Amino acid sequence: MKHTDGGTEISGQASLYALGALPTGEIRDFEAHLETGCEECAAELEPARFVVAALGLAAKPQEPPAHIRERLLQRLAQASAAPSVPTNSFVTIRAQEGEWREVFKGVTVKQLFADQERGTVTSLFRVGPGAHIPPHNHAGLEQCLILEGDFSLNGEVYGPGDFTCAMQGSAHDLSYSKSGALLLIVAAAGYRMSAHPTA
Repeated sequence: MKHTDGGTEISGQASLYALGALPTGEIRDFEAHLETGCEECAAELEPARFVVAALGLAAKPQEPPAHIRERLLQRLAQASAAPSVPTNSFVTIRAQEGEWREVFKGVTVKQLFADQERGTVTSLFRVGPGAHIPPHNHAGLEQCLILEGDFSLNGEVYGPGDFTCAMQGSAHDLSYSKSGALLLIVAAAGYRMSAHPTA
């Protein structure tokens, strides 16, 4: 910060800064200068801020025009009439909560959420080491995110963070995990695996 004789530039910068009227570049420069610990600039800024605050309190209260007041009251009434967020807007299942059920040997499933509106079910699949899921067709869309371990599908090996989506009518050959896996699967509600046709 350049200081001039008599402190004219300092006072001008401090006043404009307190008013929020400095250009963006000069604001950064002034704040950077304050951070250097310049006591002179800090001393000029304090009374400038006081004056700005006093100016805001000095104005006499003004009654808004009738049409503005009426519009504001209408908006407040509409806001108060808006439906509040229901207390059951969230579903939380902790890691230790929920029920795991075995669907194939070494493969267990825990349902997390059934979306009635969209007709989908979100579930966790835990595939034990060496466990597999038989070949099957997909009666509906199936999205799969590998959270842990390794999982093999149709000759492809997937790991943590990998995502694969099976379209309706598609088929999966034998799917399995060598070391074990945890999968997040979103599929159509009422989804049932149908036997994969053999060649």
